[in-house]
Amino acid sequence: MNYLAQRLLCLLLLVGLTVFTGCKSSTPAGQATGEPGDQSTQTTAIPTPEPETSAVMDTNPQPPVEGDAVVALPPAESATPVAEDVPAADVKAEVVEPVGAPPLWSLKYPASKEQFAGDLDMTVIQDRKSIKITNRTVKTYNDVQVWVNQRYVTRVDSIPAGKTTSVALKLLMNQYGEKYPVPGLFRPDRSFPALLVELVEPNTNQRHRLIVQKTHSQF
Repeated sequence: MNYLAQRLLCLLLLVGLTVFTGCKSSTPAGQATGEPGDQSTQTTAIPTPEPETSAVMDTNPQPPVEGDAVVALPPAESATPVAEDVPAADVKAEVVEPVGAPPLWSLKYPASKEQFAGDLDMTVIQDRKSIKITNRTVKTYNDVQVWVNQRYVTRVDSIPAGKTTSVALKLLMNQYGEKYPVPGLFRPDRSFPALLVELVEPNTNQRHRLIVQKTHSQF
């Protein structure tokens, strides 16, 4: 009897040990250690990449600071404009009426022989509305009077040496205030030949005769 009871007790102990061991082995490893067993629910921290910085050229740099003093930057060099060479225009004398000068109609022709100073190497060519004086001398004559046919006169500011000066015939005037006759729209045949052209220097009141060249198609 005692032997049977002992065997029964040993059997119960063996069964209990087996059940206990089986239950322990079926427990998840995470629960046994106290950590969560479902790895799919774990949150993994992903490192955030640092923002890329692009190099930007500073078009308006600030002056460097040394201590409390601000060091001024040297001024930027600016491109110096280069002036283009412009060809000089041909010098052409203009007829200018001096301020305060007596009117043309009041001028007197220097007719005496003592006032004649000889001929000048200047040629005169007349067209329909002007006379062209070519100064072939080495001297420039300024502020002179030009007389045509001893009756009509005008003032010329300058007759440069080696240049041709054009004098409009309508600027000539006689002692009666009449202008030199020139062809017009209603009088195309109105013309008056310049047979004698003289240059008078007011400072000396000396007159010089010029060389008049005629053209075949003038009149």
